[in-house]
Amino acid sequence: MDDNKPTPLDSSCLSDGSLKQNASQMWTLGRFLPLVVGHLIPENNENWINYLRLLEIMSIIFGPVAEKNDCVYLESLISDHHISLKMLYPNLHITPKLHYMIHIPRLMLQYGPLVHHWTMRYEAKHRYFKQMASIMGNFTNICYSLSLRHQLYQCYLNLATDDLPEEKLEVGQSINVIVPQRHFYYETEWILSTETHAKYM
Repeated sequence: MDDNKPTPLDSSCLSDGSLKQNASQMWTLGRFLPLVVGHLIPENNENWINYLRLLEIMSIIFGPVAEKNDCVYLESLISDHHISLKMLYPNLHITPKLHYMIHIPRLMLQYGPLVHHWTMRYEAKHRYFKQMASIMGNFTNICYSLSLRHQLYQCYLNLATDDLPEEKLEVGQSINVIVPQRHFYYETEWILSTETHAKYM
């Protein structure tokens, strides 16, 4: 199942103004919407033109490379977008996120393409832990509970895949480690591949 696939839209979504999509779904919907309904929009529709302007802004911001000329052009695009947005929707309040867009060209000049600094993947990983904490409902030593659940899940994924190395594994002698602060007792085994083991012989 593709998590980026937008959820179906119905009349209730359009009436209350909430599309009920998460960030990655909205990202996908926004990029592919012109392919779905673009041929139905009149050519000189100012709302649609401003939306396409926003998509162009996104394509520059999330591009893997950027030049100084792109930053100058981006600054002009953002300014035109905000002015048109306020003219088309006079009652719309400018949100902080819209304001932050003004600073993006300057940040791109300082740090380069911002796609290399975004936190989308970290937020996606954090989403798993938020969902798991809500499902478990147990907040006693929640760090241990979440890490244990996560490692068990990763073990399941590793066992369910065919991408594990085919080389033989050599199991070494067990070692015992005692951590006094937590009074935990760990027992583990060193597992080395034959190739890795040969390096340390």
